[in-house]
Amino acid sequence: MESVAQVDGRRAEALDPALTNVLMVVNRTAGTGKHAKFSGKLQAQLGAAGFTVNLAAGIPAAQEFFALHPEPLRVILTLGGDGTVGAMLNVAPPGTPLVVVPCGTENLLARYIGNTRNAAAIARLVTDGVVIRLDAGCAGGRLFSLMLSAGFDAEVVHSLHQARTGNISHLAYAWPIFKALRSYSFPGLVVKSPSGEFAGRWLFCMNLPPYARGLPILPQATGQDGALDVCLLKKGSIAAGIWYMCNILRGQHQRLPSVYTHRMAELRIEPLGDRPVPYQLDGDPGGHLPVDVKIVPERLTLVVRPEVAEKLGFGNAPN
Repeated sequence: MESVAQVDGRRAEALDPALTNVLMVVNRTAGTGKHAKFSGKLQAQLGAAGFTVNLAAGIPAAQEFFALHPEPLRVILTLGGDGTVGAMLNVAPPGTPLVVVPCGTENLLARYIGNTRNAAAIARLVTDGVVIRLDAGCAGGRLFSLMLSAGFDAEVVHSLHQARTGNISHLAYAWPIFKALRSYSFPGLVVKSPSGEFAGRWLFCMNLPPYARGLPILPQATGQDGALDVCLLKKGSIAAGIWYMCNILRGQHQRLPSVYTHRMAELRIEPLGDRPVPYQLDGDPGGHLPVDVKIVPERLTLVVRPEVAEKLGFGNAPN
């Protein structure tokens, strides 16, 4: 993770020392599903540190917990992937600090903030971590932490989840990618914003820079500037897609004349023509265009190590 200059004077905050109740949300269908032993070890670590651990097996159970227990929590621990974080962002009481525990397939957000699946390290984070508030995106009323994309990769995500019956691995993407390579026709889409209208075939809209397999699509995204970073690829074909990916890997794609990049606080994405265009949010299916997208300032509340907060440009928490 590269250091990010402090944008607007945001500061890290201390966790409330008076709060000892935590909620652990375990998504047993995330990643390869080998979470039971780890979650038990983490629960023991947290208990030994003096915290009262409440367990929720999935998002519906967490929603039921919130309805029955409206009192503030110290943190919510999300044991799953990026989709689990996104789901909790949408159902948890706003402002409740999230501890991202990587148990999914990609775990992009966890890697971005330096979290690992280590029970002792996560327990220390709940004890001594600091709170940072990053922007979130919102698409069609649904919050997301990392990114929205529309086009080829969203088609792959939709295809994967339509056939999904349980836990998934990276290998599970092979067949959906092959299907999309054979049949996806790259239908057109248009981005409408106060700065104008822009047409293309493949769209990335990033709140934070991580993307699957570490592709540096919009590394300038910070989650702190009150805007989403948009990258629109104008050409649509498998050959063009490979060409774009080669340039992305080299960090040269934003110089191409057929690539449009801009920062936008709000936009509307519509299909061009009658063919449906899928979109995805943080690796989960979002739906089909059209969709209205906007930034929601400081809506993503995370617990990180103090040195991570500093690298991301946040001032030190007060003692």
